[in-house]
Amino acid sequence: MNDTPRFGTAGLADSYTVKKFDPAAIAAYTAGFGLTAFEYQCGRGVRLAHDKAAALGAACAERDIALSVHAPYYISMSSLEEDKRLHSIDYLLQSCALVKALGGRRVIFHSGSCGKQSREEALEKALDTMARAVKACDKAGFEDCILCPETMGKVNQLGTLDEVLALCEVDPRITPCIDFGHLYARSCGVQFADATAVADYAALLDTLAARLGDDRAVHFHAHFSRIAYTKGGEKCHLTFADTAFGPPHAPLLALLKERHLAPTIICESAGTQAEGPVPVWGTVQEIAEGRIRLENSNDQDPYREIVLVIGPETAILDAVTGAPRLFADLQENETLYAYVGPAMTMSLPPIASAQVVLCGIPADFGAPTY
Repeated sequence: MNDTPRFGTAGLADSYTVKKFDPAAIAAYTAGFGLTAFEYQCGRGVRLAHDKAAALGAACAERDIALSVHAPYYISMSSLEEDKRLHSIDYLLQSCALVKALGGRRVIFHSGSCGKQSREEALEKALDTMARAVKACDKAGFEDCILCPETMGKVNQLGTLDEVLALCEVDPRITPCIDFGHLYARSCGVQFADATAVADYAALLDTLAARLGDDRAVHFHAHFSRIAYTKGGEKCHLTFADTAFGPPHAPLLALLKERHLAPTIICESAGTQAEGPVPVWGTVQEIAEGRIRLENSNDQDPYREIVLVIGPETAILDAVTGAPRLFADLQENETLYAYVGPAMTMSLPPIASAQVVLCGIPADFGAPTY
C-alpha cells in the first residue's frame, strides 16, 4: 500500500485527443501530469471489454498508476422496489469484474436517494443491500475487491458522512469515498468554508479514525472538486479557477501531510486541461531526472513551490535569443519562467507539465510572453 497520497483524474480531460482506445496513450497522458491514479468511468453502464481492460491495466501498471472504477449511476441501494436493489447488486458485480480485469480493487458507487421514505428507513434498506452485495461479491470470487460508498452532494440523496460510515461498518473491507466537494455543497457552503476549513477537515479526519479505527482511515478514497450549489445541494462541478465556490484544497493537503495520511484523491473538476497555459516563475531549487522544483514567485498562485515535469514536447528556450536549449543547460539557483498546463496535481508541492521553459534570463529583463 502507498505511503503517500495518490492523485488522479476521473476519466480523461478534453485535451486528450487520441480518438481510438489506446492503453499506452492513456497511461502516458496520465503519467505526463505526474498522476498516479485513474478512475475509469462507468456511469452509464459497464461496457469496456475485459481484454481491453487488461491492456489498460498493464500499461498503467508500468507507470505505477492505480486504477479504480466508478460504478453505474443506476445503483439504488435504498430503493422501495426490491428489483432495483437486486439490480444494484448486479451493477456492483459487473463493476468488480471490470476492476479485476483492470488490475485494480476499488469500486466507487452512489448509494441512491431517500425517495418517499425517511432517511432512517432508506439507510436500513441500504444496509441490507450492502450486506447482500458483500455476500454476492464473495460468492462470485470478488472477495479482494473494495466497495467504496460515496458521500453525496444533494440533500435528498443518501450519502451524509454518517450514512457512508454506517455502510462501511457492514464489512471491514468497505472503504469510504469522501467527496469533499459534495459535503461542501450539501451543507450549502458551510462545511469547509474558507474560514473554518482547517477545523472542518480535521474534524472529518478525526471522525474517520474514530469510526473506522483501521487502515481505511489512512488509505481512504476521495473525490475533490469545487462545486456550485443551491438550497438543494450540489448544482454542478467547477474548475479550480472558479473560486466563487469551494471547498479550498490547500488546508486539506496540509493536514494529510501532517498526519501522514495516504488516500487516493480523484479530481472530478470540469476539465481545464485544454485551456491556455499558466505562467510560473522563480528560482530553481532542485533538478532531478525530467523534473525541476521551482520556488514559485507568482503571487497569484497559492503555492510557494511547484514541480515542473519536463517532457519531450517541452520547449526549452533562451529568453533573450529564443534559441533552443537543452535540459542539461538548466542550473540550480537560476531564475526560470515557465508556462504549464492548468492541470496540476493537488500534492504539496503541486506537479504540472511544462509546455515552455524560458532560461538564461538577465537581471531586470522582461521575459517574453507565450
